[in-house]
Amino acid sequence: MDERLQRRDAWAALDQCTVADRRILHLLIRLPFLWAEAIAVLNGLAGLASVYRSLRRLEAVGLTLGLRVPLRPGASPRLYYPTDAGLAATSLDRGAAQSPPPRCARSAALLAAAPGLPQLVASYELLAALAGSRTGRPSVVVWERPWRRRYQPPTAKQPATVQLPARAVLSWGATATAYLLLPDLGGVPLQAYRATLGRLLVLRHLAAGELPPLVIGTTTMGRAEAWNWLLDDVSRARNEAPLARWITTWANLRVGPAAGDGGGRRWLTVQEPPVYQPSGGPLDRRERPRPAAPVAGAAPQACQARCLSYRLGQLALRLAPADYALLEVVGRHPFLTAGELSTVLGWTRERTSWRRNRLIKAGLVRLLEPGEAGGPAALGLTELTADGLALVTSRLGIPLEVAVRHLGLVAGGPDQPIGQRRSLLQNLDHTLGVNAVFVSLHRTAQALVRAGSDDAVLEWRSAAACSRGRVRPDGYGIYRHRGEVYGFFLEYDRGTMSGRDYRQKFTAYLDYRASGRYEQDYDGFPTILVVTTNPAAEERIARAVRASGIGWAVRLRVLLTCDWRINRDPANLRGLLGPIWREPHEENGDRCPWPPGRC
Repeated sequence: MDERLQRRDAWAALDQCTVADRRILHLLIRLPFLWAEAIAVLNGLAGLASVYRSLRRLEAVGLTLGLRVPLRPGASPRLYYPTDAGLAATSLDRGAAQSPPPRCARSAALLAAAPGLPQLVASYELLAALAGSRTGRPSVVVWERPWRRRYQPPTAKQPATVQLPARAVLSWGATATAYLLLPDLGGVPLQAYRATLGRLLVLRHLAAGELPPLVIGTTTMGRAEAWNWLLDDVSRARNEAPLARWITTWANLRVGPAAGDGGGRRWLTVQEPPVYQPSGGPLDRRERPRPAAPVAGAAPQACQARCLSYRLGQLALRLAPADYALLEVVGRHPFLTAGELSTVLGWTRERTSWRRNRLIKAGLVRLLEPGEAGGPAALGLTELTADGLALVTSRLGIPLEVAVRHLGLVAGGPDQPIGQRRSLLQNLDHTLGVNAVFVSLHRTAQALVRAGSDDAVLEWRSAAACSRGRVRPDGYGIYRHRGEVYGFFLEYDRGTMSGRDYRQKFTAYLDYRASGRYEQDYDGFPTILVVTTNPAAEERIARAVRASGIGWAVRLRVLLTCDWRINRDPANLRGLLGPIWREPHEENGDRCPWPPGRC
C-alpha cells in the first residue's frame, strides 16, 4: 500500500515539473549534494535564475531537499539531494521496472557520504570547472567515485590497486573526454600521494599509454608548484614521461570566467587528453542511478543501531568546522589537556572545554582513565576514539593506513589502539614533555601577536609524521617570525640515552642531509633544537654532536638548551625565542636567541 501511494504521489509531483526540472532531478540522482551554481554549469546554463526556480519547484512538490553543511569557515552553499519521492519519480520517469531500494538502504547510502562531504564537494568543483571549460552543453557521461583499478605489476606476485577520488567522462557533442580528479584541501603531506602517482605510471604503461589527464585543485600557488615538482620527481625516478595534468588553486576556480570570455566557457585549459569513445549508446541513460534518500532522522531506529556509516553520517552533519579542527589536533597530538588545546587552537579555555565535552558525549573523543596513565590522568588528557578517527580520515579523503603513516594520527583507546598509541602511552612523561615544548611556542607566538608582531606556529608535526628511516625526531615545526619562516626538528631528551645513542642519532641526521633525501620533505634542512634536562646532559649531547660530525662534508645546525630555561628562568621572557640556546662547539655560558639571532 505504501509503495502504491508513493508511486501515485510521484506521478502527481512529476505532472507539476517541467523538462528542466526533471533534468535537474536526474542530475541530483547521480550527483547528490550539488549546489545551484554547479547545477547551472553542468546543465550548460548561463544564469542561475532558472536553476533556482526549478529547485524551488522540486522542493515544493517534495522531490528534493536542500541543507546547509558548514564545510568551511564562512557561508556554505545549500546542497541539494533527492528524497524518496524523488527517487520513485525518477524511476517512473525513466520507465524503470524495478522498485527503488528499501528506505533504510537508501538513507544509509546517502549518509555514508556525509563524513566525506568536503572531498565530495571539492570533486564537484573540479567537475564543474571541466564542464565549463568548453563551449556547448556539457553532459556527464560517467561519474565514478572513487575511481579504483586493480592490475598485476610485472615485477610482483600480488595484484596492486590504485585509487583516486573520482573519474569523470564529459561530452560536449559526439565524443567524450575522460579525466581523473584529485582534490587537494591541504591537510595531507604531498609525499602521501607518491605511491599512488607511481602506481598511476605503472597502470599507464600497462595500458599502452592510455590514461586520462590528472586534474588537481589545491590550496596555494606554492602547493601547486610542489605538486608539479612531485609529479616530475616520480616520473624521473621511474624513467617515465610525466603524467598529463592540469593544476590550479581553489581561489582561481572560484573566481570563475571573466566577462565576455568566449561565453564564459574557455577559462580552463588542460593538456590535450585522450578521447574517450563510449560504446553502446550514452552511458548516462544506461547507468542505474545510485540510491539516495533524506538525511539524518529519515531511517528507522533499528537501522541507525546497525549501520556504522549511518551513525557517522549523522554525526558529521551536526559538527561545525571548529569541531573538526579540534578533532584533527587531538588526532595528530594526543594527550593534550584542555588548557593546552585552547593554546594550540587559539581559543578561550571555556570554548575549548565546551567543544571537547560535546565531542566526548558524541563518542568521538575520550579522556585517559587513571588505570591507563596513573597520576597524569588527573590532568584530563584527551585522545580520539575510533569513530573520531574515522570522521577525520573521511574528511581528509585518505585511507586510515595513510593517515596513520603520514600524519601520525593516534586513536582508539585501550581496547582498539591505532597508530603509535601504545608507545606514546608507555613513554607518557616524554610525550607530555614534547607537547609542553610546542604548546610553549604557541603561547609565546600569541603573546608576541598581542604586542603587534606577526609570529605564528604554522605547522606542528608529530614524531610519527616526520620520521624517515633512522631519522626520528620528536616533532617538526614551522615558525614565522618577522616575516621569515623557520623550520626545525625538536629533540626532547630526558637524560636517558647514552653517548653512543646520541652519536647514532646525529649520524643519521648527517646521512639524511648528505643524501639529499630531505629535499623531498622540506624546503632546506631544518635546524635541530635539542631540549634536555640539565647542563650535564646538554654537554654530553654537545660532545656527541661534535664527534658524529667528524669526517662529514656537511654540517648540522644544532642548538641546545635545558627545559628549565624555557619557562622557569626569570631572565627569559620569550620562551623558546629567548637567548637560551648554545651551539655544540660553544662554551656553556655563550647563549643566543632563536630565531633569527646568530651565535
